[in-house]
Amino acid sequence: MMKLILCSLIVIVSIISTDAIACTKDICNSVKCRGLEPKDCEPGSVYKRHGGFCGCCPVCIKLLKEGQLCGGRVQSLVRGGSPPTSECEPPLVCKSFSSGQPLKCTDPYQSPPFYDPIEYPEYPTDCYTK
Repeated sequence: MMKLILCSLIVIVSIISTDAIACTKDICNSVKCRGLEPKDCEPGSVYKRHGGFCGCCPVCIKLLKEGQLCGGRVQSLVRGGSPPTSECEPPLVCKSFSSGQPLKCTDPYQSPPFYDPIEYPEYPTDCYTK
């Protein structure tokens, strides 16, 4: 039992210390970036000068069109998770109209789609009750 408590304590301390050093103010001094330039980005992507992990290195971010799935940022144990590899092209935003639906690039002013409750009785809605 004591061994289990000790192992658990070591894991917790490791996670906390990893989180504490994730993006310190001087971390970029020890990071070696590859020489990425705006011209190196493929068509359909955009150059972000400080888009890499902790904002240290430049990256090319793929621009997503309306209706494409977005928000696939992988969270890791370190604060903030991994940097995004794609984003919705302006003025689109990444959102979902209900908790059961995936995130998609959408017009920021678009209303939720209308679903006829008679044609789609399985679609959840607060406006219609049988």
